[in-house]
Amino acid sequence: MKIKILTLLFFVTNLTADDAAKPERPVTFDWSVANRTSISIAAQEVKRVKIAADSFKTDYGSYDRDTLRVRQLEVEIWNSGKTPASVTTEVLWFVAPEQPPKGRIGQVLPTIAERTTIGTSELKSGQRLKFQPQNAAVSNRVRYEALDESYASGVKFAGWIVMVRSEARILSYKASTPALDRMAKAPSAQGVIPLHDALRLVEADRQ
Repeated sequence: MKIKILTLLFFVTNLTADDAAKPERPVTFDWSVANRTSISIAAQEVKRVKIAADSFKTDYGSYDRDTLRVRQLEVEIWNSGKTPASVTTEVLWFVAPEQPPKGRIGQVLPTIAERTTIGTSELKSGQRLKFQPQNAAVSNRVRYEALDESYASGVKFAGWIVMVRSEARILSYKASTPALDRMAKAPSAQGVIPLHDALRLVEADRQ
């Protein structure tokens, strides 16, 4: 069953291989005009898929289970201004651990699992563009009923942010949850990782 999960994961993650090319890497992002320009964005989840497969399962409650989760978005951007704009549209996919680390006190903040470019274009006045990006996350849970022990690994989705930028300047964005919206709006808020810092961490890990 694990082979089936891995095969499906390979298939899903390669459906948008052309769209999910590695984005450019601006050093610093400027959020000063975000959502205050003529570039607008609408985004929503249109598909959720969850597939579980057991490599073993007993009648008394023990199991080893892989879970594949897929999210697909519908994204639309448009230019209500009078002049064209050269823009890049990206999705930041956030995940959280399937199970918080032992001894962890407080909330586990989501992290960026992947940053993908779904479109780069010259957006003319009045023009609208649509995209349907998707991504997948895999987790595993093991339960030994006789020992009353459970283990978990992997990640699950914690949300997404779609953003439209012109080089390093963020023109518009849409977050899936209030927490991720606060991450973008209030970079100095206590207990919140500034989004631009999180992006720099992702880029540092790639290098």
